[in-house]
Amino acid sequence: MAASVCRTPIPLKRITPHALTSGLLKQCRPDIILDSYRDTITETTGTNRIDVDKVILYCIEDFQNPKEKLISYLKSLKEWWHGSNCVASLPLILQKQVLNTFTTALDETEEFSLMYKLLLQILFANDAGGSLPFHLREEGVNLLVMSQTDWASFALLLESLAPFHLEGINTGLVEFSDPLPFVTILKNSPNLKTVKLYRVSNNSNILFRLIGTYCPNLEFVMVNIWDIISNNCLYATFFGGMDKDTVISHLETNKPVPISFPRLKWIHMELKFTMPHNSFLQVLLHYYPNLQCVLPLYMYRGCLPTDVLHPPDEDILWSSQRSSCNLKAVTLKEYCLAPEAIDKIVKLCPAVEHLNLNDEEQLEFKSPEAVAKTIRLLSDKLNITCLSLCTTAENLGLYLPTFSEIGPSLKELNLTLIYKAGAELLCELINKCPNLESLKISRRLKYIFGRGNQTLHFLSKLSTLSVWDPFEDT
Repeated sequence: MAASVCRTPIPLKRITPHALTSGLLKQCRPDIILDSYRDTITETTGTNRIDVDKVILYCIEDFQNPKEKLISYLKSLKEWWHGSNCVASLPLILQKQVLNTFTTALDETEEFSLMYKLLLQILFANDAGGSLPFHLREEGVNLLVMSQTDWASFALLLESLAPFHLEGINTGLVEFSDPLPFVTILKNSPNLKTVKLYRVSNNSNILFRLIGTYCPNLEFVMVNIWDIISNNCLYATFFGGMDKDTVISHLETNKPVPISFPRLKWIHMELKFTMPHNSFLQVLLHYYPNLQCVLPLYMYRGCLPTDVLHPPDEDILWSSQRSSCNLKAVTLKEYCLAPEAIDKIVKLCPAVEHLNLNDEEQLEFKSPEAVAKTIRLLSDKLNITCLSLCTTAENLGLYLPTFSEIGPSLKELNLTLIYKAGAELLCELINKCPNLESLKISRRLKYIFGRGNQTLHFLSKLSTLSVWDPFEDT
């Protein structure tokens, strides 16, 4: 069947991504692939349909020939799909469009089982596994869960179909009770750039270490799991198997350490039941100077997603030996407000463009005026073009002098407003930012009240406008 597609006389440039992916999905139908074995399969399974999951998982003699047929067919189809006569012959932009269209179409079809969908994602898509929306993480969702025996059988099938062209793997809708298939995917996907770990049962430390072993081209890693990844596992994963003491010792003596992901740019680690490993994040920034984004292990209430800079306990990590990094954004906490801390931020993070702060959490330590002054000081020394601010309605007016100074240079403004807020004051603040390209307002309040005499000026460069309640998904 795959060979007949290769000989199609229609030039690919005349075929839409939808038509191309629809054709692939039709050729992946088990009743087409295994039609010649229909009687054998249906008789063995006791159903009137071809159950491809049983053909894949069960090692019984009646399924040996159908399984060999399935492997041979899918392998041939995969080679054609990624070959010079199909997707690889298209311009890069069109390639991504075709693969994204296929992924969407595969997600929407109800014709295939979850396991077969995962298999087709691994073989024909850029990304496999499926994402899990934030609001569904704790609720009942349709997850792919199998026994260790079944996962072992699935891994054997994957070995027969390797290598893969995957660039991303996401365990949001897959629970690997056995790490073997995950290992098989990692070690046979040389182009893997993105790994997102959500649900990994009790194997989080094992799977995390495997990422360090098999993914040298990794650029993006997200870890959002239900148990704790140990500190030693973090160091070993990112620093070529070294433990924490060895890495710190090398840092103190200014020795190089092996890094597992030389292309890493973005890391998000949200671990349940644990607070940020402060020293680890600092060592990470020291030895991974090309990191642009480090999201916190714990998202602080009210803060919009952004990067984090946590001062460590060890003085060596703030010393002159610390190399500067390319971190694009920092979250200001109470210890960042002292003049000496500001100087260190400027020295160690000269590329920062995005400031994030939550003054609701600052009031115990500093007044809003002091926070606003810190923003102005950093803006004088850094090229700040984006500000994410979580503040109360009564404090909003205290930032007007700050916005008078830094407003014209801002391209992005993210406001999280707590309790009720006056529309007139809000308009006055926004009007001090005439060059905004993106404005996002998260309203943790019942309403924005009043009209007043202040009107919102025309923002000629604005391309993104969003107002929503994060707790109601509106």
